[in-house]
Amino acid sequence: MMIRHADLNDLKAVAALEAACFPPSEAATEEQLRQRIMRYGDHFWLLFEDDRLLAFADGFTTDRPDLEDEMYEHADLHNENGDWQMIFGINTHPDFRNRHYATRLMEAIIRESRLTNRRGLVLTCKETLIPFYRRFGFEDEGMSASVHGGVEWHQMRLSLTGEQPQMRRRDRKVRAFSELEQILRSGRIVHLGLMDSDCPYVVPMHYGLEIENRAWILYLHSASSGHKIDLIRNNPVCFAEIDCDMELISGGDNACSYGAAFSSVMGKGTVEVLEKPEEKIHGLQVLMEHQTGRSFEIAPSATEHVCVLKVTLPHITGKKRRKPFEG
Repeated sequence: MMIRHADLNDLKAVAALEAACFPPSEAATEEQLRQRIMRYGDHFWLLFEDDRLLAFADGFTTDRPDLEDEMYEHADLHNENGDWQMIFGINTHPDFRNRHYATRLMEAIIRESRLTNRRGLVLTCKETLIPFYRRFGFEDEGMSASVHGGVEWHQMRLSLTGEQPQMRRRDRKVRAFSELEQILRSGRIVHLGLMDSDCPYVVPMHYGLEIENRAWILYLHSASSGHKIDLIRNNPVCFAEIDCDMELISGGDNACSYGAAFSSVMGKGTVEVLEKPEEKIHGLQVLMEHQTGRSFEIAPSATEHVCVLKVTLPHITGKKRRKPFEG
């Protein structure tokens, strides 16, 4: 089984599955699905077995807190930096239901919404499906104002607020998975914060990036002993910050008008010391390819006297300030 996002090559399969799952009064048309994929293909989740599409879910992001009927028809209302991930439908082929495919899709959507620091998820459903969504933590907010398809809908919400602090300068936040990945791949140094007894301990380290089930993984290398290794073994909780694209913004003769263009990400996670030679080799290969753009063969003997660290960041926040256009 594989879950991935959508592009226009998937349109025919998506439209056919949509038509198989909903009556015409509720189903999106092929043209509506085309507009959705063009506008927010990264907010489709397609579940495949080999080359066959068995289930999919879709919905855009917005700052509006409630799911409104016009959202189904107007893909241009999508706001990539929106607080709320709307879910327009979870569709499983009638021949493949009761195999937990909808559960797998919902888990993927929730995981990605956390990774991109959304406030939460919103959907509408018929009364019979309320218990299913409650299993994921959704709360029933009562009858929705929606008249989609001429039936009654309950609005349900899963709040992720509190899992990450909200950013003050929302105009600079980065939430698109692809943009977050671009920042992480552009960076070379991570500032790793560790828990010391009486104050934070921060150390800059080269890193390599890997995305594992759409989670952020950083591999670092170090001497096999030292203060940071002692801290990690005592407490694996860490905080990571990466920045790049730094450039001064001139304020001329006014000191208070100066600023800086930048891109950055940060997040709380855990760090572990890898012990198995094959894990250490993999981590070092990821690190070297990230830093040099080249692939390397690494012998097991080369890992004997080096420490390889694996940082897992379940949630990150991104921020970017672009340099003003100078015409």
